[in-house]
Amino acid sequence: MPKTDAQKRARNKYESKTYTIVGCKVRKEYAELFRAACYRNGTTPATVLKTAIDTYLLNNSDSAAPAASCDPGEP
Repeated sequence: MPKTDAQKRARNKYESKTYTIVGCKVRKEYAELFRAACYRNGTTPATVLKTAIDTYLLNNSDSAAPAASCDPGEP
């Protein structure tokens, strides 16, 4: 069922308060190779990057565990 405009606005408002974008610049060819490798292996670039961030935080943070990463739209 399509989302109403009100639902879209509510989700956008929630996401703008809760999430941020973490990124880096890479050459387009490099990014395409990465995307293709992710999909060939049954995953997505976002999942690979979130897992890398979680692993890094576990190994390099004073806290016991990183906050659970979740997909947009999950509370």
